[in-house]
Amino acid sequence: MEIVTTTSVFPIGTDHFRIVDRLAKLGYTALDMAFDYCELGDAAFMSDHYENWALRLREHAEKQGVRFTHSHGSFDADATGDIVARNLRCAEILGIRYMVVHPVFRAPDGRIYEDAEEYLDINQKHYTSLLDEARRHNVTLLCENLLWGASILPKIQSELVSRVDSPHFGWCY
Repeated sequence: MEIVTTTSVFPIGTDHFRIVDRLAKLGYTALDMAFDYCELGDAAFMSDHYENWALRLREHAEKQGVRFTHSHGSFDADATGDIVARNLRCAEILGIRYMVVHPVFRAPDGRIYEDAEEYLDINQKHYTSLLDEARRHNVTLLCENLLWGASILPKIQSELVSRVDSPHFGWCY
């Protein structure tokens, strides 16, 4: 049996090598890498040397008897550009095969998507646009339900997976 927790149990900006040390000492053997906690300040994740940081972090975790099993991306499904590639490349280096990416739940006018069809259409479009990059890094994107709007219902999340129809996409609850 593995005991798993997330790196987000520490304040944003905490050094991830220290996080691994602390969680390993507490008996955790697997971690959810919270990339959204890696973006602030002079974070190595945001530097030009992010790949080296990820490789050193993986080696450090392995020495502590800990592995990264999944992650939470630092972007939502409507993201584009470098941050998507950076998250997925770091996941690949860390040995992560699953990345939670939150769905688009709010319309540009600020309202929450309550209508299932509207939610499904917008999220199918956005997740599909991320699939080439996910495939390139051998990471499966997981849509996570949120506590409001159409995403709250497992039936709707299951329908989204059917519509996206990719081995690199699923959902978690």
